[in-house]
Amino acid sequence: MINLRYHVVSLVGVFLALAIGIAVGASVINQGLVQQQQDRLATIERNLDAKNSTIGSLRRQVNAGEAYQEQAEAPLLAGHLAGSEVVFVVADGVPRAVLAELAARVEQAGASMIGEVWLTERAGVRNGSEQRAVDTALGISTGSPATARYLLLQSLRAALRKSSPSHVMAALDVAGIVELRNQRMSGSPIPPDARIVVVSGDGAKPSVDTVMSPLVTLLAADDPNRVVVAEIPPTADADGGGTTLTPDALVARVRGVKELTVRVSTVDDVRVASGRVATVLALEDLDTGLVGHYGSGPGASSLVPVVDR
Repeated sequence: MINLRYHVVSLVGVFLALAIGIAVGASVINQGLVQQQQDRLATIERNLDAKNSTIGSLRRQVNAGEAYQEQAEAPLLAGHLAGSEVVFVVADGVPRAVLAELAARVEQAGASMIGEVWLTERAGVRNGSEQRAVDTALGISTGSPATARYLLLQSLRAALRKSSPSHVMAALDVAGIVELRNQRMSGSPIPPDARIVVVSGDGAKPSVDTVMSPLVTLLAADDPNRVVVAEIPPTADADGGGTTLTPDALVARVRGVKELTVRVSTVDDVRVASGRVATVLALEDLDTGLVGHYGSGPGASSLVPVVDR
């Protein structure tokens, strides 16, 4: 006779068998999933190794190309600026090493390097103290920082055209408004036919809006065949796709003004060999009045000037 104890034992046996079946099944399924994941991981690792190998090869090619460009710069540019005189007008705060390398290329191209006029943060004339410094340097009474800044820019414009007394630039240097560096000529630092490279970029202290851009506009209005604007951007495009110019970069501002684009040449990255080459060739093209915009950033027409030489 079947009693309650028999039913209980039977039910316990059924549930125990079910539990064992679930455990065994789950173990088999888990092993399959584990194997799938291991296979996928192995595939990913193989793909990653292949991509790392490709990246390493491309990096070696890029490094070799850059090394070739740097080694070829000087001999390729030799003589392109023979007989010319060049002055740099630089926004204080930009990387000096980059500027020094650019200046070296200009000299290697045969130019006589007059020197460098570095515009300090005080050139922005932002307060009464800086206004008084300008007044003292120029020997005038301006009445306000805005008026002082306007007259300062006009004085710089005149000094860069040698239409002001030679002591003006020295007085501005004493006042800390400009800093004259690497001067190679005595007397007036700026001969009347000198070619001008205006350099701004990463770390620049004088405002692009109130100092650098207005000065370029003034210089271009006087003589469009004298000015090249060069940029030292903070970083290159991470993907190697070109130079990223911020909207407030000096080169971006110049390229955004139609009247300036036909009067002033621009180079958007002089950290790289192609930018230094473009600067030298753009300076050479000032002889013929050819204006261009070079580099890989927005508004550039070509990497370097492409006219036959």
